[in-house]
Parts: sequence; structure tokens; C-alpha cells
Amino acid sequence: MAEARLAVAFQFQVNDEGEINVYLDRRILVDIYRSTKRVLSRKIFKSRNAFIQSVFPATGVSWCILFLVFGAMQVLGETTDTVHVIQDKIPQLHRLDPVTRTLLVSLISTTLLWLVWSPVEP
Repeated sequence: MAEARLAVAFQFQVNDEGEINVYLDRRILVDIYRSTKRVLSRKIFKSRNAFIQSVFPATGVSWCILFLVFGAMQVLGETTDTVHVIQDKIPQLHRLDPVTRTLLVSLISTTLLWLVWSPVEP
């Protein structure tokens, strides 16, 4: 029955003179809007929960350890391909002082690695 009610929300007629008359039912359009909003909010909520369930088994401690490892690698001069890609993609990074650049690149690469390689539970 809901489909029939929604079908009446939009009607049009073409008369003999070629004019098109369009009829919109405001109440039903509001119902369609609310229904769409409800469905989208549910989908966003489910995708948010799926993201949290897949990422957050990797704890903040694991992120800190990764950050320390990447920072130490940067300080010792042993960089990875990820670091070079990040340095190439961020404009104006060469203008920063070396300590800030090292911290920023370590922060970004650690976060990316943490998000990508976090364990996923079935």
C-alpha cells in the first residue's frame, strides 16, 4: 500500500495544447523525505559501526608503538617508500624545519599504516 501512496505524490498531465501540468503532493513528498533520511541515517550508522569494529581492535598503544618506530626510523635516516610518497604528496613540506617534517611524516604514515593493517575480526 505504501508504494501506491508514494506513486500518487507526483502526477503530470499533457493537455491538447501541449502544456504539461505537474501535481505534487507536499505531504507525501515530506513522507518520502523522512523515509529517505531514516534509511540513510541507518546506513551511515551501520557503516560507522563496521568501521569502528574493524579498526579499533588495534589499540592506541599499538599506534604509539608504530609512531615511535617510524619516528626512530626517520631520525636514524632509514626511510620507507611510504615516507617518500607522503613527502612528495604534501606541498610546502620542504619549507618546514626537519624536526617538524619528521614528526608530521611519522604521524601521517603511522596513522595510515595503523588504519590499513589493523586486525579485522570476522
